[in-house]
Formats: sequence, structure tokens, C-alpha cells
Amino acid sequence: MNFIRLLLVVALLAVSFQNFARAADEADGVVPSLLLESAMANDVVGIRMAIRQGTNIDVTNINGWSGAMFSVSSGNLPSLHALIDAGIDLNQANTDGKTPLMFAAAQGDKEIVDVLLSNNADPSITTPEGISAYEVAVESGRQLVREYVNRGYVVCL
Repeated sequence: MNFIRLLLVVALLAVSFQNFARAADEADGVVPSLLLESAMANDVVGIRMAIRQGTNIDVTNINGWSGAMFSVSSGNLPSLHALIDAGIDLNQANTDGKTPLMFAAAQGDKEIVDVLLSNNADPSITTPEGISAYEVAVESGRQLVREYVNRGYVVCL
């Protein structure tokens, strides 16, 4: 009987700790999600597992960051391709109004900019302040990407 009580106490403490950790993560802007964690870690298997488990492909954290944003900001092409193959919305903006294309433009990542534009990322989307991916590239001093985004912008209009 004492053993069962001990197991119950340990289980309750474990659940309480998990809830505490989850609350702390959410306060920091992180929503525990296998899909988001996998996108950030370039874990294609984890992304596919999360999708099989029913995770919404367009899930975001408290700051509006999607899996595409984590993949782009980490420079993870394989995870970005897995998300695109699963149908992620590449035009979904975070709470600041920034899209994955804006992140790629700011980083000067021509390859990721190409992948995003080739998969219908919209370069005409602007932040609430009216800033586009092209202007992000200009502000970041990314000459090559600026020209590339500008060509994508012209093609997409």
C-alpha cells in the first residue's frame, strides 16, 4: 500500500513538473510542439511523425513562428522541403508581420529564397509597417538576394 502511494506521489510530481515546464516555455514564447522542435533541429523524421500524429502543419508558437520560420532561420533546407511537401503555408506571417521569405532575405540565403519563391511564397506581402521581403534584403545589405527577391516580385505580380 505504501509503495502504491509512493508511486502516486512520484507520478503527481512528474505531472506537476511537466506543467510547470510547459508554462515556463509558453511564457518564453515557446509552445512545445514536436513539429516546431523538429523544424528547428532539421529533423525531417520528427516533422513527418508530428504530421502523422495529427499536428496542424501551420502550428505556431506564441510569437507566431511556424515550422517554416524555424527552418528558414536555421538554414535547414531538408526540413523546409518536408514542410513544403506537407503543405505548409509559406505566406503565414508571425506576430510581427514577418514571413519566412523576409527571414531568408534578411539572412541573404539565396538558396532558401529560391525554394520559397518556387513554392509560391508571396514577395508582395508587407509587414504592418509596409516593409516587404525586398526592402528587408535592401536594409540587410544583401545585394544578391535583393536582386533575386526583386525578380521574384516582378514575376509574381
